[in-house]
Amino acid sequence: MEMPFKKPTVKSGRIYLTAYKNFVHLQYPFLNWDSIISKFEDVILRDSKDQESLFFIYMIFAIGCLLLEDSTPHTSSIYTLTFYNKAFENIGQIIEASNLTTVQAYLLIAVFSQKIPDGPSIWQTTGLAIRIAVALGLHREPYKSKRRQPSEAMKALEDLKSRVFWSAYGMERINGLVLGRPFSIADIDIDAPYPAETEENAVAIHVIRLRRIQSNICTFVYKPHKFTDDVEEIDATRVQILLELKDWMSTFPAKTSCASYCKIKRKKLYEIARMV
Repeated sequence: MEMPFKKPTVKSGRIYLTAYKNFVHLQYPFLNWDSIISKFEDVILRDSKDQESLFFIYMIFAIGCLLLEDSTPHTSSIYTLTFYNKAFENIGQIIEASNLTTVQAYLLIAVFSQKIPDGPSIWQTTGLAIRIAVALGLHREPYKSKRRQPSEAMKALEDLKSRVFWSAYGMERINGLVLGRPFSIADIDIDAPYPAETEENAVAIHVIRLRRIQSNICTFVYKPHKFTDDVEEIDATRVQILLELKDWMSTFPAKTSCASYCKIKRKKLYEIARMV
């Protein structure tokens, strides 16, 4: 049953943002977080009617509710649906634009679809995101002038573009692998740089590296038989993939085992839920 819309409190809104940042933005940092905080303040504190702000904030709220998994009265499926519907009331102009913001919007919808079985098709949504990203040239290394040094604002924009593209790439790759669907772009056509190596991007960069290895494995294992390499080339490829996996595992930024890491994530979710 759909409940009448009611704007969440500042406290609840911050909890939804925290849940999203800790468990989505960490892996797929395709949003400018400073911009999201500004949009949050505009929507919740100043009652902004800006459609872009309303869409992004309420989609993040819907995802935050899903992440908290009905752990409090304010994170039930009813709230999730209400926030989702509110977001989609404001999506029209964003989808029509076909720009960087459009890619970010489709990626948010894809994240939501991963958490809910009857949501929009995640394969189609990530496909739209990466196709628009390619149309914008985000898959290619940007031109660098030897005469002029880029400004800090330009560096920040280029890093955001990189994070948007590689997030779209990563989501499409993992869902293509799970569903057995073809990829929208071949790895050979990509030379976009990775995001800047900062502490904030550390996990995201490792996720990107893993998705590229998985993409290579998929191409190696499932390509048509008529393109199969000879035995020596197959063995060489296999060894190369194993070396890349070993390097990835040895340099993963988490200091704990997988089991301990998952335990920490569950603990953080519980702590966030208790704040409501």
